[in-house]
Amino acid sequence: MKYKKSGRVMTLLLSAVLTLCLLPLPVRAAGAETGVQLGDYIRLGSYDGEPILWRCVSVDENGPLMLSDKVLCDSMPYDAQTSENSTSGSHRRSGYRSKYGSNHWRDSDMRSWLNSDAKAGQVKWLCGNPPKDGYIMGGGAYDGKAGFLNGFTRDEAAAIKTVTQRSIVSHPEYTAGYIDASGADLPYNTDIDSVADGYEGAHYENITDKVFLLDVKQLCTVYENLGSYYIAQNRNGVNWSYWLRTPVTDCNHDMRYVSPQGSIGRDAPCKGYYGVRPAFYLDAAYYAVTSGSGTETDPYVGTAPNKPADSTPLSPAERDTGDGNWDVDTETYLQVEMSDYYTKDPEYANATIPVYVIQKPRSDTENMVILFCAEGYTKSQQADFIQDVQKLWQATLNTEPYRSMADRFNVYALCTASKEGFGGNTFFRANTDGISTNFGNWRNHIFERIIGTSFLEKIHDAHIPNTTKPQDEDYSQYNYVYEHINQFVVLANSGEYFGGSHDDIKSGIHYILAAAKNSYSKFILRHELGHGLFHLGDEYATSSTPVGEESYRASLNISHTAVPTLVKWKNMLGFRNTYSCPHTDNSYVYNSSAECLMRDSTKNEFCDVCTLQGIKRMSQLISDPPALYAAVPEVKLYTGDYKNPSENSDAYRQADSSGYWRYQQDRENRLLSGGYKNHFSPDMKGREIELRTIVQNLSDTEEQTVTLRLWVQHADGSRAVTADGEKILAEQRFTVPVWSEKSKFWPKGALEYTGSDFDSGLANCSLVYRIPENAQLESGDTIGFEVVDGAGNTLATDGTENQSYTDVTIQYELEDGTAMPNTAPSVLRIPVGASVDWRPPQTLNGHTFVDMKDNGSTVTFVYQETSEQPEVKTYTVRYDWGEAPSDRTLPTDRRAYRSVKQAMDAVDTTFTADSTSNAQNGGLTGTWAFSGWDGGTLEGTTVVFRGTWSFTPDGGSAGGGSTGGTTPPQPGGSTGGGSTGGTTPSQPGGSTGGGSTGGSAVTPAKPDGTKVETTTKPDGSSVTESTAPNGSTGTVKTDKDGKTEAAAKLSDKAIEDAKKNGEAVKAPVEVEATRNSSTAPTVSIELPKGAGETKVEIPVSNANSGTVAVLVHPDGTEEVVKNSLPTENGIQLTVNGGATVKIVDNSKDFADTQNHWAKDAIGFVSARGLVNGMNETTYAPDSSTTRAQLWTILARQNDADLSGGNTWYEKAQNWAKAKGISDGTDPDAAINRAQMVTMLWRAMGQPAAGSAASFTDVPTDSYYAQAVAWAVEHGITSGVGGGRFDPDTACTRAQIAAFWYRSMK
Repeated sequence: MKYKKSGRVMTLLLSAVLTLCLLPLPVRAAGAETGVQLGDYIRLGSYDGEPILWRCVSVDENGPLMLSDKVLCDSMPYDAQTSENSTSGSHRRSGYRSKYGSNHWRDSDMRSWLNSDAKAGQVKWLCGNPPKDGYIMGGGAYDGKAGFLNGFTRDEAAAIKTVTQRSIVSHPEYTAGYIDASGADLPYNTDIDSVADGYEGAHYENITDKVFLLDVKQLCTVYENLGSYYIAQNRNGVNWSYWLRTPVTDCNHDMRYVSPQGSIGRDAPCKGYYGVRPAFYLDAAYYAVTSGSGTETDPYVGTAPNKPADSTPLSPAERDTGDGNWDVDTETYLQVEMSDYYTKDPEYANATIPVYVIQKPRSDTENMVILFCAEGYTKSQQADFIQDVQKLWQATLNTEPYRSMADRFNVYALCTASKEGFGGNTFFRANTDGISTNFGNWRNHIFERIIGTSFLEKIHDAHIPNTTKPQDEDYSQYNYVYEHINQFVVLANSGEYFGGSHDDIKSGIHYILAAAKNSYSKFILRHELGHGLFHLGDEYATSSTPVGEESYRASLNISHTAVPTLVKWKNMLGFRNTYSCPHTDNSYVYNSSAECLMRDSTKNEFCDVCTLQGIKRMSQLISDPPALYAAVPEVKLYTGDYKNPSENSDAYRQADSSGYWRYQQDRENRLLSGGYKNHFSPDMKGREIELRTIVQNLSDTEEQTVTLRLWVQHADGSRAVTADGEKILAEQRFTVPVWSEKSKFWPKGALEYTGSDFDSGLANCSLVYRIPENAQLESGDTIGFEVVDGAGNTLATDGTENQSYTDVTIQYELEDGTAMPNTAPSVLRIPVGASVDWRPPQTLNGHTFVDMKDNGSTVTFVYQETSEQPEVKTYTVRYDWGEAPSDRTLPTDRRAYRSVKQAMDAVDTTFTADSTSNAQNGGLTGTWAFSGWDGGTLEGTTVVFRGTWSFTPDGGSAGGGSTGGTTPPQPGGSTGGGSTGGTTPSQPGGSTGGGSTGGSAVTPAKPDGTKVETTTKPDGSSVTESTAPNGSTGTVKTDKDGKTEAAAKLSDKAIEDAKKNGEAVKAPVEVEATRNSSTAPTVSIELPKGAGETKVEIPVSNANSGTVAVLVHPDGTEEVVKNSLPTENGIQLTVNGGATVKIVDNSKDFADTQNHWAKDAIGFVSARGLVNGMNETTYAPDSSTTRAQLWTILARQNDADLSGGNTWYEKAQNWAKAKGISDGTDPDAAINRAQMVTMLWRAMGQPAAGSAASFTDVPTDSYYAQAVAWAVEHGITSGVGGGRFDPDTACTRAQIAAFWYRSMK
């Protein structure tokens, strides 16, 4: 189908902005309750027996930020030299840390001490290297001190809020991939005004703390709010230095500190010349002031006596890299065996490699095949690897010529899991230079000998059996791998800047290496693919002496000469950016442009020569390639020296930077196309203009023709004519010769390239036309043109250079609507108005293609699930221990094992015969003791380990423990003794029924008096009947396959009582939500006649913010109930008469919201389709939106007709103006808080507020004053703290989500 700009995209932005301006519930609201405001002082805790004075230096989304008024200890090293544990934590990542200490906040001695309440000498040092004498410099050992929090009472410590916040990391951490986002070094600036410059782009990880040191951004905030207060004094009143928690990021060890004069310095963390000035966030929701006025001399005194015990764990010394199990689907995988030629590590010798389809619009036999392999990602980080591949590949497709061939790539992600992060014990043992030969030269051949052959046999559509011998030194037998796999990519889980192409196909090496998490990673991948896939050279090569022709005969984009009549691109000179220029002046190696990503990391596009060569190379690798390639044409005034080189080649002789930029300036002065098309003017009568393009024939058998047409176009779309009424039109036909040397130019499966004629099949097409003297030209005229082939197909027009694109998502589903396992959606950029010839592969992951759905923005390939899957020669492990203490969790193991012995050897060691617990049992105190695991029993392909917990009451005898079930119960009976627990999970609303497989069980009445009876049948199905004291009844039926249907009949009394108390009626059923609507539990609600609209709460055992009710209409269609609200125990919705709903967990897996303050709010709105993500894995919470998008949101909310219009927003703009909602100006400007609230208020009918808002920055006569008052009164906003509303601040998508969430709750 033809693609147009997606309305879905606008809907996303629309929903995104409407919730617009809300910050997280402002801290100021909570702070106001306690009396703590910016600048206030409190007294809390003590240090060395003296009370500590704190000052509120900021209020942000975490609450009031409190900073110690003084430097508490004058001499305290940040971290010690390595003394006892050089292999632990951050100390193992750099040898320099043995001498200087570590600058990694996560496991530093400073963080260990600040967050400890241990007694003297008992602090647990996270890095394992105590700050003791002999391992610090300048004094200040504190290994014998009590933890900082030891000086706080319980209620005082409770006032400290546990928060997760950004902590910048340095080189050893980001190189190894120990980061959560961003990808650059933080500049080392010493001035307070610039110390935080570059903060948002710096490598960081999210750390959860109670007490911490300021980072550079928080320091800057202190300066902005309180001026020189960021400069500290010690307790003796002397200006004193103190540590920050921000490292010098391009260094292995140095930390930053604030000097007594206020500049920011750096030094080794082991030095004791600097003090400590702690900070924390006050838990304003629980902090209660008992005395004081908040001044320095009379500070607030208070605690948090009513705060529940804080169960939020602090970040451990090591990053959580998961539980060691796969976090991706493993249904499609490779099982590869490697001899010790390739690895001597037994964990990699028999590796399981899950395989994901990232993009596959056609069969592998038709398209280019790219294999991404993970390096430095553990099994539990493979989902992160998949997301990195998606993100970087999508960015690659935004660049030509990849974009022109977007649907001709098949991309796979191979989850080659590592035991450690990049630089450690990894799958490929790569470093920044490539696969290290320190672990054997043969390791470089894993791709074509191990992974490639296995992939071709099992996954690739050619299914070529592997008949090779991996230990054989004959490379030729593996050449077939490169005929079917065009590029191997090793994607490293690292934030360092590096990449490389390793390309010696004749010797069996062909892969590129790229870092995944650097700010330049997108450039790195494009650039290295330019090497590996296109065989382009680095354009920053130089030579101070002349080089011979043979040096660059085989290069596609570099020349040994700049002589205009001899240089490779002689027929392209003067076309767009094509010139001849060395990377540095006085070099004898030449490129065609300074504007190319093969030359400069700041460029995101290829030059015209590299684009042409890339197109030629890709056309060799696919079936039915296009017949012609036409470069983006340009129109220029045909004057001066830089005309077509066939007319004047001498103009291009000055091959240096000065000559190049002189050419570029001349070109820009003459351009009349692209961004310069409006330079055409009526005074150009009689002037010559040139329409020029470069056309490449991609066929070696058929000569082609193209026609160039040119005209003058008026602003209204009509074409200009002369005074005589003749058309102003020129056209010229060109012959494009066959590509006679196609077979020499890197054909499919070629192992090397010796050179070919650059001009073979190339046509330099130039149409020169003189504008008639009697042309009737008007202001606003432009040059229109088109390039068509011999069959009349349009190859390019005057709109090609500014072509609009729309994002089209490709996804893969099974017939039941579920996503196909081991696939991930990809996004292709398709030109608006273009057609794509989708040819879905007929089989995928063993399933058969049956249908294709295309709604304009999403293309879904639907497959019939095949029951016959390849034999899985793996074994799994399960644990069973029956009844157990409440504080112990049954181990789980998701790994796959190749043999029974391997599975048996993997028995859990966490719980042994020595394991005990003091958890209560039925209200009794005593001791639980574990028997240890038995030897394991093979059940099918699962090894089951069983054990028993026994309980001894205090002062009593042992008894009561479950056996873990050694013998399955017989039909209709039980095994006697203990329960067989663990073999069959209980169904929602049902029970496993002790050791019985059939019969009824009446459970004790629930706390509210509800009686429950469950009947379980021999086939595993069950029926649970519930009767509430108020007369409501409920039935939950679960069939043998686990499908649940529930029905609730609510009584008059239940509804009467609930409405009287202002509550929802609780249905006497309970279900468990599922992610798949087709298997979700169905609940039917019946109300008494005349009940009217009634709020009903359906208990859901696993409810979260993404849980939704889906209304099932009588005709079977389904609709998400947007106002269904998750509660603590279920889901609440409004019912009138009766309704049937499904309970679905519609949570979205956005990678960029997992640790975001608005995660729950985003989960709520995205699950209900109120605000969608940018794609399946990205929400972009911190992105802003425009006024035009808000007009569109409001117009659509009011069902306005938005079809038509000259721009996508014109109809919404007119609607907003007509309704008095906006003046319609500045459509592209970011929407700010004042505008958002005002437009929303106007759209709601401008309701009156009870009183004016009391914000200092909202003048009573401002246009938005009434709107702000209304928003405050209705709980839509409470300001940003400090008595401010911040009317001019732009709103983010996260704030949008928070608005909807709060307003609907």
